[in-house]
Amino acid sequence: MPPQESLRPAEVEACLERVLESATFRTAERSRRLLRFIVDETLQGRADRLKDYTLGAEALGRGDDFDPRVDPVARVEASRLRSRLDVYYATEGADDEVRILLPKGGYVPRFIARATDPTPGAVNDTDLAPRRFPGSRATSWLRPMAWAVVGTLVAGGAWLVGRQSAATRAPILHLELTTPTTTDPASIAISPDGRRLAFVASDQGVPRLWVRDLSSAVPRPLAGTDHAALPFWSPDGHALGFFADSRVRRVDLGTGLVRTISSAPVPAGAAWSPEGVILHGLVPDSPLYRVSADGSGLEAATRLVPGQVGHRAPVFLPDGRRFLFQATGRPDVRGVFLGELGSTTARRLVAADAPALLAGPDVLLFVQRDTLVAQRFDPASATLLGAPVVVAEDVVAGPGAGPAAVSASTSGAIAYRTGTAGAVRRFVWFDRRGREVGYVGDLEARGPAYASLSPDGRRIAMQRTTDGNTDIWIVDVDRGTAVRFTSEPGPEIAPVWSPGGDRIAYAAAGDGTFQLVEKALQGADATLLVRTPQAKQASDWSPDGRHLLYRTVTTDPAVDMDVWTVPLDGDRTPVALVRTPFEERDAQFSPDGTWVAYQSNESGQYEVYMQPFGRSGERLRISSRGGVQARWRADGRELFYLTLNGELTAVPLAWSDGGRTVTPGSPAPLFTARVGSIQGISRHSYVVSADGERFLFDVLFERQPPPISIILNWAAPGRTGGG
Repeated sequence: MPPQESLRPAEVEACLERVLESATFRTAERSRRLLRFIVDETLQGRADRLKDYTLGAEALGRGDDFDPRVDPVARVEASRLRSRLDVYYATEGADDEVRILLPKGGYVPRFIARATDPTPGAVNDTDLAPRRFPGSRATSWLRPMAWAVVGTLVAGGAWLVGRQSAATRAPILHLELTTPTTTDPASIAISPDGRRLAFVASDQGVPRLWVRDLSSAVPRPLAGTDHAALPFWSPDGHALGFFADSRVRRVDLGTGLVRTISSAPVPAGAAWSPEGVILHGLVPDSPLYRVSADGSGLEAATRLVPGQVGHRAPVFLPDGRRFLFQATGRPDVRGVFLGELGSTTARRLVAADAPALLAGPDVLLFVQRDTLVAQRFDPASATLLGAPVVVAEDVVAGPGAGPAAVSASTSGAIAYRTGTAGAVRRFVWFDRRGREVGYVGDLEARGPAYASLSPDGRRIAMQRTTDGNTDIWIVDVDRGTAVRFTSEPGPEIAPVWSPGGDRIAYAAAGDGTFQLVEKALQGADATLLVRTPQAKQASDWSPDGRHLLYRTVTTDPAVDMDVWTVPLDGDRTPVALVRTPFEERDAQFSPDGTWVAYQSNESGQYEVYMQPFGRSGERLRISSRGGVQARWRADGRELFYLTLNGELTAVPLAWSDGGRTVTPGSPAPLFTARVGSIQGISRHSYVVSADGERFLFDVLFERQPPPISIILNWAAPGRTGGG
């Protein structure tokens, strides 16, 4: 057969018809339409039209209003089409003289004559070879996996994998599974035996854990796992751990029983050892802690060294005592470290900006920017061998600086998502009835932004993570444009405007612990406000500019948060405002500066309280059935908060005795906000206009995520087989 350049259109069209009439494609209407469209456009000389918009609007019938920034249907269906083509040419089309290929990263098909392939049944490396790291060895083990699939069928979108005889080396299988919509595409976990997949997806509007057996077409949601994130398996596969509502929990898959194991306001990853030890961070800025799988015996497992911000994403090695984890902080002390139960010291294995995963007993996986790479690993000596090779590109990143959408098992199975994140955020104005009345900025794949509205209402200070580092940015409310306000190597988070609008206070972790600093808008260097051993974040500035409210976060022996204030004149000695064995946080000054509203979990769940500032007086509970994120109306006649299910609620306030006495009215629900988890460590996810008629929310938009790709019977770089 001639090469692609001399293939006649009739030959390609005949090939197209064979593919479309095959069992693989016969019932896959979207894949059929998409394949015919891209082939026809290419043969007609219009390959330059094959973009996201054209595919969605024309080939997939979304119409002229289709917006590829919001709807990823083109990328999702193209990914499915690639997989179907792989299966077809591995089975029914193995002897086809012409093959239609759809290289990753684009929508223009290639037409390849089989005679030009370097080996029977394999594609030309020049056409589909993955990018390699400079200096890496050949990656023949990573040729497109599905060409080796034998006996794999597509049925209703599920992949049914046949067993291989013991005498035959199992082929590498490349599966692709679609999931329901989600706001958390990075929360996936493949079971230790590689046969089941856990992921987070929406169930009637609520994010929950789902589990799917790879031999089944139907996943099932797990009751009692509302607002779950970052699942992790027990070594025997009988239970799943997960983070939800500031806690580490476990669900036993046989009985459905859900138990609370530990406290963790922000998910930072966890691992479960064969001996029943669970490692996890309390927050991303803490050391790792160990706790029994029954919830007893919480104690520190690692220790932060100077310059480190936090430890996260632990992974046990095969011996069940040593573990890997990621340390964040200064370049000289961050990377992937090796720790061991019974000792809080650790040694660095490799400088890296992302966690490591263990695939099987002797391969480490890393995500470098958006590329998943693998490298051989000797677990006995804990050393890396050889050079890294590429497994997948364009891997979905987690929100903010969270982990990417990658999981691996002790059996060597690998799961990951590629493409665009399944959820995005945007600042949206709502009126009191919950109607959208305006937008600020563009859709972004990021975590909560800690938004602070300037006193004149024209600018938003927020945190944004780019290239793995978190900085403060300022967004123009009218134009939606953003400019960077900080650019230090360490993270800067949680901005708060000064009452004059000329300065911003925020938390910076240049020395490894979040300290409070302030910086003027006119280009001056940041100046230190408060330095203490505890991590801290500013929450509000008094109207007269003389006091700053902030919360401390301690993690030894358990998470505790308290409300403090620091006078910004004099010696700046911090004063504890609300300090108890419970968690108090996110305090807000009243408009006249004489009262403070905050949230506390002293009752067993978060509720909103208010108390006088600068004098003694009665403390009042404002919320009735749970509440967080209190905000004042500018005239002090209303207090707003979110219920624990995200409903914005208003409480009228009647003042007397010159503002020394207040009588709260009955809470009045306004509308339900789409902000994601509201019980983590993140500060307020909304601001209130001065008249209390509009609310700017950091809205989480749920959408269809890219499919989850799974590699089974994977051969590691340098191995000759799948074991």
